[in-house]
Amino acid sequence: MNLTPHIVRVFVDGQHSDVLYPASGTEARCSSVQQRPLYQLKNNVPVWTPQDFTGVTGIDEIGADVHGIIVSMPVAQYLREARFPKISRLYVYCPDTSPDAVRRDDDGRVVGTRRLVVYYQPTD
Repeated sequence: MNLTPHIVRVFVDGQHSDVLYPASGTEARCSSVQQRPLYQLKNNVPVWTPQDFTGVTGIDEIGADVHGIIVSMPVAQYLREARFPKISRLYVYCPDTSPDAVRRDDDGRVVGTRRLVVYYQPTD
Protein backbone atom coordinates (compact mmCIF):
# COMPACT_ATOMS: atom_id res chain seq x y z
CA MET A 1 0.00 0.00 0.00
CA ASN A 2 1.54 3.28 -1.13
CA LEU A 3 1.03 5.92 1.57
CA THR A 4 2.82 8.70 -0.33
CA PRO A 5 0.95 11.28 -2.43
CA HIS A 6 2.73 10.13 -5.62
CA ILE A 7 2.88 7.11 -7.85
CA VAL A 8 6.04 5.18 -6.95
CA ARG A 9 7.73 3.83 -10.07
CA VAL A 10 10.41 1.15 -9.76
CA PHE A 11 12.50 0.50 -12.86
CA VAL A 12 13.22 -3.22 -12.62
CA ASP A 13 16.80 -4.19 -13.51
CA GLY A 14 17.37 -0.68 -14.90
CA GLN A 15 15.21 -1.52 -17.93
CA HIS A 16 12.05 0.12 -19.22
CA SER A 17 9.85 -2.51 -17.61
CA ASP A 18 8.67 -0.83 -14.47
CA VAL A 19 6.43 -1.60 -11.53
CA LEU A 20 3.96 1.09 -10.48
CA TYR A 21 2.59 1.52 -6.99
CA PRO A 22 -0.30 3.99 -7.28
CA ALA A 23 -0.98 6.41 -4.46
CA SER A 24 -3.65 4.89 -2.20
CA GLY A 25 -5.30 8.21 -1.38
CA THR A 26 -4.10 7.95 2.23
CA GLU A 27 -0.89 9.77 3.15
CA ALA A 28 1.38 8.91 6.05
CA ARG A 29 2.93 12.09 7.43
CA CYS A 30 5.20 12.92 10.35
CA SER A 31 3.81 15.28 12.91
CA SER A 32 6.36 17.54 14.52
CA VAL A 33 7.04 20.08 17.21
CA GLN A 34 7.37 23.62 15.92
CA GLN A 35 10.88 24.92 15.38
CA ARG A 36 12.10 28.00 17.20
CA PRO A 37 14.45 30.74 16.05
CA LEU A 38 18.02 30.74 17.36
CA TYR A 39 19.85 33.60 15.65
CA GLN A 40 20.53 35.32 12.34
CA LEU A 41 23.58 35.12 10.12
CA LYS A 42 25.38 38.34 9.14
CA ASN A 43 23.21 38.64 6.01
CA ASN A 44 20.00 38.38 8.11
CA VAL A 45 19.31 34.74 7.18
CA PRO A 46 17.39 33.22 10.11
CA VAL A 47 18.67 30.00 11.73
CA TRP A 48 16.15 27.84 13.59
CA THR A 49 16.24 24.62 15.59
CA PRO A 50 15.51 21.39 13.68
CA GLN A 51 12.04 19.84 13.73
CA ASP A 52 11.38 17.13 16.29
CA PHE A 53 9.12 14.43 14.89
CA THR A 54 6.51 13.38 17.43
CA GLY A 55 4.33 10.87 15.60
CA VAL A 56 2.88 9.66 12.32
CA THR A 57 -0.59 10.27 10.95
CA GLY A 58 -2.33 8.35 8.18
CA ILE A 59 -1.57 4.77 9.15
CA ASP A 60 -4.68 4.05 11.20
CA GLU A 61 -6.63 3.02 8.09
CA ILE A 62 -4.33 0.13 7.13
CA GLY A 63 -6.37 -3.04 6.77
CA ALA A 64 -5.44 -6.49 8.00
CA ASP A 65 -4.91 -7.64 4.39
CA VAL A 66 -2.00 -5.19 3.91
CA HIS A 67 1.44 -6.68 4.49
CA GLY A 68 3.67 -3.79 3.44
CA ILE A 69 3.55 -0.02 3.12
CA ILE A 70 5.55 2.47 1.07
CA VAL A 71 6.18 5.75 2.86
CA SER A 72 8.57 8.71 2.68
CA MET A 73 12.04 8.38 4.22
CA PRO A 74 11.25 10.62 7.24
CA VAL A 75 8.15 8.53 8.00
CA ALA A 76 10.08 5.26 7.59
CA GLN A 77 12.87 6.46 9.85
CA TYR A 78 10.45 7.63 12.52
CA LEU A 79 8.46 4.38 12.45
CA ARG A 80 11.65 2.32 12.80
CA GLU A 81 13.24 4.43 15.53
CA ALA A 82 10.04 4.80 17.55
CA ARG A 83 9.26 1.06 17.25
CA PHE A 84 5.75 2.17 16.36
CA PRO A 85 3.38 -0.63 17.51
CA LYS A 86 0.94 -0.22 14.62
CA ILE A 87 3.56 -1.43 12.13
CA SER A 88 4.72 -4.54 13.99
CA ARG A 89 3.12 -6.80 11.36
CA LEU A 90 4.12 -4.72 8.31
CA TYR A 91 7.08 -4.35 6.02
CA VAL A 92 7.94 -0.64 5.78
CA TYR A 93 9.56 0.49 2.52
CA CYS A 94 10.52 3.78 0.94
CA PRO A 95 11.81 4.63 -2.53
CA ASP A 96 15.61 4.67 -2.71
CA THR A 97 16.62 8.17 -3.80
CA SER A 98 20.37 7.64 -3.48
CA PRO A 99 22.34 8.85 -6.52
CA ASP A 100 22.86 5.37 -7.97
CA ALA A 101 19.19 4.37 -7.59
CA VAL A 102 17.12 7.43 -8.45
CA ARG A 103 15.99 8.04 -12.03
CA ARG A 104 15.49 11.62 -13.22
CA ASP A 105 14.10 13.20 -16.37
CA ASP A 106 16.03 15.70 -18.51
CA ASP A 107 14.95 18.54 -16.21
CA GLY A 108 16.25 16.77 -13.10
CA ARG A 109 12.85 15.78 -11.70
CA VAL A 110 12.60 12.38 -10.01
CA VAL A 111 10.61 9.94 -12.16
CA GLY A 112 11.37 6.72 -10.33
CA THR A 113 13.91 4.51 -8.63
CA ARG A 114 15.72 1.26 -9.25
CA ARG A 115 14.78 -0.20 -5.87
CA LEU A 116 12.96 0.15 -2.58
CA VAL A 117 14.67 0.34 0.82
CA VAL A 118 13.24 -1.69 3.70
CA TYR A 119 13.16 0.13 7.05
CA TYR A 120 11.23 -2.44 9.06
CA GLN A 121 10.52 -6.13 8.70
CA PRO A 122 8.21 -8.09 10.98
CA THR A 123 9.80 -10.87 12.99
CA ASP A 124 8.10 -14.21 13.20
